[in-house]
Amino acid sequence: MKQGTIVNKGTKQDTLDWLQETIDMLSRYKAEVEADEIVITSGDASVTSPVPEADIMTAKHVNISFDYVEVRNDETS
Repeated sequence: MKQGTIVNKGTKQDTLDWLQETIDMLSRYKAEVEADEIVITSGDASVTSPVPEADIMTAKHVNISFDYVEVRNDETS
């Protein structure tokens, strides 16, 4: 997945593919944290639900962001 890709009013399959790519990307970051390859330095995850307006579909927003540093391993075998 290219970083920064978005899906905007795509087909259902486009949306499902994008969501799976995003889940896979997050899983890779999780594996890198577990392997001590990166350290998450800060992060935020939130879901917002604005007050619904009459006759208008309420939009909900999910935001996930984090900053990380790569762990340098200068040891040589």
